[in-house]
Amino acid sequence: MSLNFNFNFLNIITVSLELTSLVQFKISLFNAIKIYIDHFNTTKNWFDIFVV
Repeated sequence: MSLNFNFNFLNIITVSLELTSLVQFKISLFNAIKIYIDHFNTTKNWFDIFVV
């Protein structure tokens, strides 16, 4: 019984960690895109964007 409870608890932790990392991934992806756009606006050079 307690083993089952522990398993469910670990499941909940894993799911919440996955959701958290997904949100953090989306935020970091958004920040990366924003940085790329800012970089493009300042340099106006595609080659620089892909190198960085």
